[in-house]
Amino acid sequence: MDRTLILKSSATDKTETEYHFSIEFYVFQENSSYIAYCPSLDISTCAESYNEAISAFYEMFQFHIECCIENGTLHEDLLAHLPIPFCPIPLVRMFWNIRIFPL
Repeated sequence: MDRTLILKSSATDKTETEYHFSIEFYVFQENSSYIAYCPSLDISTCAESYNEAISAFYEMFQFHIECCIENGTLHEDLLAHLPIPFCPIPLVRMFWNIRIFPL
């Protein structure tokens, strides 16, 4: 059973820029494992059950965002992965509504 899901999340970086995400990802079964995969960010997880794969994907996404914030690279990482034209000028207290979907 292949399913497309949307993860909604938000984050604030060290410059107080707010990011709101709607991330499309897929969950599918491969042999006895379930894979959750987001091609736009190239993030994937696997687990023994469908629900575990979704939970693991959410944790991996949060970890990815937290690492980018800690390293000060969230803006650059999103620019590298966004499939749409995007304003590259970081502004303090800027609100970004980011939708990341596959090309």
